[in-house]
Amino acid sequence: MQDSAAQKLFGLSEHIQTEELEVKQIDGLIAKVEERIQRLQSYSNFFVLLIFTIIYIAVLFLQRDVPASYKVEASVMDSIISKLPNTGRGGYFNSGTGAVGVLSSSDDFYSFMSTALIEPVFTSPVCGDGTCDAPLEYPGFGRFGCIPDCGRYTNVTSLTVSLLEFYKNTTATGG
Repeated sequence: MQDSAAQKLFGLSEHIQTEELEVKQIDGLIAKVEERIQRLQSYSNFFVLLIFTIIYIAVLFLQRDVPASYKVEASVMDSIISKLPNTGRGGYFNSGTGAVGVLSSSDDFYSFMSTALIEPVFTSPVCGDGTCDAPLEYPGFGRFGCIPDCGRYTNVTSLTVSLLEFYKNTTATGG
């Protein structure tokens, strides 16, 4: 009688309703567990990325040499500024009304940078100028190297090859 009453009221028996309820609860529990696992993986990925970033920045920081970098930058800036033309009113860096610029187009800029920076800095070493500019100039051996600047290559071993036996063997066999 109860079973028929439950069917009339809810359309299903009580036993089927409890099974469906358990399945829904298990599915919900599985979804929550998967969500927590996904969140844990996301946090661990973030933590690994954070550690990598900290190590990367630390390595970059340890590799820099501030005084040496400043000397290089200052020498380049001094080289460029010393080659700027004087406009007659306080140098190239005059400003305000009536200031006259020297570089009026991109071609002027490129030609100025070529003469002021590129040609003096990026020059090919000349053999015979009294300076051994390694690695392009190296101790000479035969026709190779730069003997006037770097001297002769000293780590040399003499080698004698006798082809007489080879010649005798080839003529004896008729070859």
